[in-house]
Order: sequence, then structure tokens, then C-alpha cells
Amino acid sequence: MKFQCKNLGPISEATLDIKPLTVIAGKNQSGKSYITKMIYSMLRGSVKKLKDENPNMKTDFESFFNFSKVADVFQANEPQELINHLQEIKSSTSILSDAPSPDKVKLIINNKGIEEFSTTLLLKNNLKINFLSSPVILDLEKAVSVYKEVYPNNFGVSDIYWDFIKDIRNIGQSRHQDKELLIEIQEIVGGKYIYETGKGFSFVQNNNSYQTNLVAFGVKFFGMIYLLMERGLLEENDYLIIEEPENHLHPAYQLKMIELLIHLAKKKRNIIITTHSPEIIRAIENSVNSGKISLDECSFLHMQESENGFFGTSASDMDTLYKISEDLTKAYYDLTVEGYQITEGK
Repeated sequence: MKFQCKNLGPISEATLDIKPLTVIAGKNQSGKSYITKMIYSMLRGSVKKLKDENPNMKTDFESFFNFSKVADVFQANEPQELINHLQEIKSSTSILSDAPSPDKVKLIINNKGIEEFSTTLLLKNNLKINFLSSPVILDLEKAVSVYKEVYPNNFGVSDIYWDFIKDIRNIGQSRHQDKELLIEIQEIVGGKYIYETGKGFSFVQNNNSYQTNLVAFGVKFFGMIYLLMERGLLEENDYLIIEEPENHLHPAYQLKMIELLIHLAKKKRNIIITTHSPEIIRAIENSVNSGKISLDECSFLHMQESENGFFGTSASDMDTLYKISEDLTKAYYDLTVEGYQITEGK
């Protein structure tokens, strides 16, 4: 899948090829979240056109894509406020349809609205898109649920949080679980997360149950992935988008997280992460060098700054990974040099 955008938030231009393991790196406020949220909005908000039932049905933009999803994810009062800044989105992919010919979507938006839209794709009915941002949502599940049920059309809680809660609450355990990966997560955190109707989320360890607000955020992050997999929400071809998986994790747990995500990518899940962690990047470097995942299965997008905003084009090579690592470690290097100079000056 290819995603291209111009003049979106702080981004002047970015092109991203999405592969089993996709990494978007850069400093804070460089547009990483804009990209992941727009991808999530487009995929999750798309509607399957049943052309097999009506071959003459015309695929128009409004039927294909629900722009209200953009508003619900970005928390914009009017979707047009956001998309007026979006000049072009292009994507072409083979995972969205079983059609024999390559599927394509082209959407060009100018300041007057939609300029051009064409598509040959039909979304697979069972494709599942997941977005994990902050594990605090496990603590706030009851409060968010009450708010969204009382005020379903009100702004205040992004759909990246509400969708996760709804999916976990509404879908029971799957009969077709990947036991190997579930056991791997249990071994990492020493237990498992469960959801019980009326009680909410809790963590079970050594037959003891702990309220989720008493559990470390790092454990919760692994627990969210566990819950998705347990319910069949993260199967082959499905998407898992994670913002900064290094957050709240000890460096040793960061390595465990990358190992888990690589295992998921090797098992045909589409993993997209944003990061500004040198440890995460080094872990990916080591995984490529040791053959745990190939460069062909990876896509690296390095968001860089220019006078016009942030820009980047993804690549699948070690040079791009090295440049990301150099960029992310520069602050540590400068701090080390400064400390050395202070010590020498004494």
C-alpha cells in the first residue's frame, strides 16, 4: 500500500510504502501522528461496495469513504476544516481486494473540496484496523464508555480510543487464536489481561487479579495487544498501528516489544509504528542483521525538517535506518560532548 500526502498538518510532503513492518521516525510534531491517523481514518472509515450484487453500481466517493471518520479521529468540528489542507492522497494496494487487477484509489482535494476521485478497489469485509495510542484508555474505559453512550455524536474522545473499547467489549474470544503469540505475551509480562462485562479490564497474575489502575503502563501496552489477538482482531492481513511503543517501557521491555511486533509482521500482520527511540531503531537494525526480518518486509520513513515543513520518502534499506539512528541519537551525543567539556574544564 502506498500513502502520499501534501500540506497535511506540519507535513509539506510525505510518501510511505506500507509493508509488514513500517517504521515512521522523527522528532516531536514532525507529522508522524498525522500520517498514522489519516491512514487509520481512510481504512477504518471505508465502506465495502457490493459490486458482486450490483455490477452496474457506480463507485462514488461518498459511498467509498466516510469523511466523518476523519472528524471523529482528528476531533475536528468539520471534516472540511482538515481536508481543505490536504491536497493529495494516493494509495494502491493488493490487500484491500480479491480483484485480479491491481486496486487503486486516487483522491485529489483542493481548497474548494474534492477535485477528483477514482477507485477500483473493494475493501475486504473482514479486514480489521487497530490503533493503540495510550494504555491509559484501559483505566478510563468506564468513564469513556458512559460519555460516548450518552453523547454519541459529541466531540471530546477520539475514535482511536473509542474504537478499541468498542471492539474489546463487543467481541468475545476467538476460536482461532494464535496460541504461540499469546503465550509469548504472557511470558513477557508474567500474566494476562482480561475483560469482563460490568467489571472492565483487569490483569491476572499467579491466580491473583489486579485492577488495571494498579498495573504498570508498560504491562498494559502488551495487554492491549493480547486482548486484540485473543478476540481475533489481529489476524492475517489485519493492521496494528502503534504510536511510540517505547512509551512507559524499560529498555529491556522495548526489545521484547520489537521482537513481538516482528513476530506479528512475519505472521502476515501489517505493523505500523511511530518512534523517536534510539533503542527501538537499534533493535530493528539487529533484527535485520540477524535475519529475523528482511529489508523487503520493512519500510522506513524518516521525517526531516525543511523551510516548508517536514518531508520524507520511505525506503527499505539500511542507510535510511542508519540516518534515523544518527538523527535520534544526536541529542545524546551532544549531551555527552557537553558533559565531557564541562569535566575537562574543571
